Amino acid sequence: MPEADFAIRTIPAPILKAIPHDLEPATRATIADIEFDGAIKIGFQARCPFREEDDTIFGGIPWTDVDVTQIWYPSNDYQREGIS
Repeated sequence: MPEADFAIRTIPAPILKAIPHDLEPATRATIADIEFDGAIKIGFQARCPFREEDDTIFGGIPWTDVDVTQIWYPSNDYQREGIS
């Protein structure tokens, strides 16, 4: 049997909605129902690792119930000297 080449392609949903296709009706309905929200990423750097020293937060991604729905705490220098 000959070897086959495969490619996986992804298309953002807003573009996929505009491309003629012959997908199943259930798949078409799912694509039509996809909605997007706005997003923004902001970086913040402090002089000292206050969240580690004050709150013992050493990295992670908590979710909130306010407009800022997700916060990412990077975990660099997690076990550096002086932090326990």
